[in-house]
Amino acid sequence: NRRWYHCRAWDDCWGNPDIYCEVSGTCLQPTSTPTKNNFNQANTAYFDVNVATDSDFCEENYGWNGCGPSSIPDFLTDIASDVAGFRDACNKHDVCYVDCNRPRQQCEDEFKSNMYAECDDYFLCEFLADLYAAGVTELGGEYCAAGRAVIGCTSEQVDSCNL
Repeated sequence: NRRWYHCRAWDDCWGNPDIYCEVSGTCLQPTSTPTKNNFNQANTAYFDVNVATDSDFCEENYGWNGCGPSSIPDFLTDIASDVAGFRDACNKHDVCYVDCNRPRQQCEDEFKSNMYAECDDYFLCEFLADLYAAGVTELGGEYCAAGRAVIGCTSEQVDSCNL
């Protein structure tokens, strides 16, 4: 059984995948590179990306993890973040929860606004954004308070997590 071609691909040459990378680290807001569609695996993929430092993300990962609470394993929050397309909005929301100087209501309002900005007036996306917003409004108080208590916010600042 002799082939006229040679395949050296991770997927046994079923096709060329769409690929992207996520850049993250201390003091960097996680950022995804543009997707390279139908990328030929025989070539090296180069991503030209510049990521500026963001002081909101300099704490030792106090809370930002994509979409979902830190009690959920990372691979599940990654799936939720990728399916929804709200990873940036979720990360900003997580950072807001551990900002002692911002009332939780401001975090919730900005979260919904940031998700809607990703939707571009697409009804199903906005519906999903409403579900996420309702979920964090209903369940987020204890995560906000716990995050603020860990970093030493005053009791008044922790209490601002109550809606």
